Amino acid sequence: MSSKFSLIEVQVINQALTNVALETGIVLQRSAFSPNIRDRLDFSSAIMDQDGKLIAQAEHIPVHLGAMPEGLKALIKYFGNENIVDGDIYIVNNPYLGGTHLPDISVVKPIFFNKQLVGYIANRCHHADVGGIVPGSMPGGKYTLEEEGYVIDPTILERNGILNNKWFNDFLSKIRVPEERRGDIQAQLASTKIGEKKFHSLLKKYSLERVQQIMSFLNERSKKASLELIKRIPENLKVSYTD
Repeated sequence: MSSKFSLIEVQVINQALTNVALETGIVLQRSAFSPNIRDRLDFSSAIMDQDGKLIAQAEHIPVHLGAMPEGLKALIKYFGNENIVDGDIYIVNNPYLGGTHLPDISVVKPIFFNKQLVGYIANRCHHADVGGIVPGSMPGGKYTLEEEGYVIDPTILERNGILNNKWFNDFLSKIRVPEERRGDIQAQLASTKIGEKKFHSLLKKYSLERVQQIMSFLNERSKKASLELIKRIPENLKVSYTD
C-alpha cells in the first residue's frame, strides 16, 4: 500500500465515486418516460477517466458497462481530444463505434474541472424503439443496420445548454412513439448533469490530485486482481453442459 494514502481513504473515495454513478442512475430512472427504463431498469451509468477508462459503475447492466468504455474511446477518436469541449453532451448508438445494438443509446458528458478535462459521465439506455422495419427495432433474419433502426454516429446533442434541435427533430421524425423517446433522452441528459455536479463536489472536497491518485491506484489494483484470477484458471479447462 502506498504511503500517500490509507486504505480507509481509498475506500471512502471509491464508494463516493460509486455513489456518483448510482445517483446519476437514480435520476435517470425516475425521470424516464418508458417502462423499459423506469420499470425494467434496462439502463446503465458510469464514470470514466479522461482516457475513457472505467472508474466507477452502479450495479446496472453488465453488457452496457463492458461496452461503454470502448464506445467512449471510439467517440474520443471520432471527435479528437482537441475538439472535446466543456459544456458539450454527445449521443451515439452505432454498434461499430463501441455500441451494442441500435436501441441502446449512449449519452456522454465530458467533465472539466478548473478548465481541465478530468473524466466523463456516461449512460446507456435500451429505448423501446428507434425506427427501422419492425416495432422495437430488433428484426429477425437478414437485415441491414439501417433496417434495424436509426443509426447515430457520435453527435453533439447539446452545446452550452443549447439542444441540437435540428438533429433531435430529425431523429424523432423517423421513429415510433417520439414523445416517449424525447422524454427518455431528456432524462439521460439530466442525469449526466447531475453526475457532473456530484463529481465536482467530490473533487472540491478531496482535491483533483488526490482523487486522481486514488483512481489510478484503484485501476491498478483491479488490474492485478483480475490477472491473479485469470492465472487460477487451469490450462486446457474443459466445460461440460448438462440438461
